[in-house]
Amino acid sequence: MLDSNLPIFISVADSGSFSQAALHLGKSPQAVFKQIAALEEKLGIKLFDRSPAGMKLTPAGKSIYKDAKFLVNFSKESIKRAKEIAKNEGNLVRIALSPLTPTKFLGQVWPVASKQYPNLRIQLIPFENEKVFVWNMLTHLGSEGGVDVVVATYDDDFLAKRNCSALKLRDLKLSICMSSNHRLAKKEKLSIEDIAQSVRTGGG
Repeated sequence: MLDSNLPIFISVADSGSFSQAALHLGKSPQAVFKQIAALEEKLGIKLFDRSPAGMKLTPAGKSIYKDAKFLVNFSKESIKRAKEIAKNEGNLVRIALSPLTPTKFLGQVWPVASKQYPNLRIQLIPFENEKVFVWNMLTHLGSEGGVDVVVATYDDDFLAKRNCSALKLRDLKLSICMSSNHRLAKKEKLSIEDIAQSVRTGGG
């Protein structure tokens, strides 16, 4: 995934010499020298100042060194994540939930499910309660890169329009979240008509 010379460059920078880097890498000093020279030629940048005292990074070399360390670590983490996904493929369930979705039951259900299915893993994926986000998520439900389960409220019309299936988990009291500056927030009691009118006027 990376230029094969970057780890060698980092080793030379860390050790301060071709010979020490070669010893660490299990290569000959000549091979390390050639690869650093090839990297400098490829980049068109002088990476080291060479002197009898050792190798020192040039200002440009220091910049490349910082980014190279990040890229090498990022590449390792990327491969590690990919291996984890491959190892658990078919055993990972991606569950989408919003900040407004009660999730206490997950903490109650998961210990039971994990005992019955010890290889099963879940990944919680937060989403915003915005129409465009929800529609996009449901469009890719169950597909690669999407989610498998959405924890949300629903009705029959919701399921029919989006061609989804649902499993009733529990009945919950209706709760409404709104800004403290919303005109309905000042009312002690709300009617269905209050809410319907707010929806018709765009929440104003």
